[in-house]
Amino acid sequence: MSFFGSIIHRLDSVDSTNNYANQLIEHRLAENGTVVIADFQTGGRGQRGKHWFSEKGLNLTCSLVYFPANLSVDRMYLLNCWVSFALIQLLKHFNIEAQVKWPNDILVGYHKIAGLLIESVIQGSSVKSATIGLGLNVNQTNFKGILATSVRNETGEECSVNDALQYFCYILNEFPFCADQEPKLRAQYLDNMLGLYEEQLFEVKGQRFKGIIHGISHEGYLEILVDGEKKHYSQGEITLVVPSAS
Repeated sequence: MSFFGSIIHRLDSVDSTNNYANQLIEHRLAENGTVVIADFQTGGRGQRGKHWFSEKGLNLTCSLVYFPANLSVDRMYLLNCWVSFALIQLLKHFNIEAQVKWPNDILVGYHKIAGLLIESVIQGSSVKSATIGLGLNVNQTNFKGILATSVRNETGEECSVNDALQYFCYILNEFPFCADQEPKLRAQYLDNMLGLYEEQLFEVKGQRFKGIIHGISHEGYLEILVDGEKKHYSQGEITLVVPSAS
């Protein structure tokens, strides 16, 4: 079993912790569970190339190296289910109730508090390595009009960024990933999924429509009932339009 947090690379500034971790993997300098954490990212990345802005030293911006055993490419989405669940548990530690906005944004109400970016190296039909990028708003209080919140905003108290990292690693170690536990991983994700079985507003290629989130497929696609027909959408193809932004 990997031991997340046993090796930590602490950086003052870096373009992206994912980039740094990927370089460690490429040069075979990363052990399973290695963590890269930075006070500031000059080019922090979110899904689909979106920029992730975080005030220096106030939030948890890190990447974790993971070498999964026997994980096939068509089950890569289970990594996202696992890490999303760990983030939900981390926030519960701070008495914060959060949900997952598919595929990997963590929201309190409709305000984003965390996000994930998992990048994988594929070898044949298996996942050779995964870089788990995490951005968690910890002590930042002003988001300049963006629909976001933080641990401090929700609790009214300042939190140690390092403590947040240590507890996150503890959760990953206590609940290790196992691809053979697909039903459990899926259930944990769906139990915390925003808008499940509820009608929501979506946007695809500039067109908006209403549908009911039915779940996720066994390939990780979002399942939506539209006029009684079940449709599947891949990551980046569809956007859930939150009420306060519609």
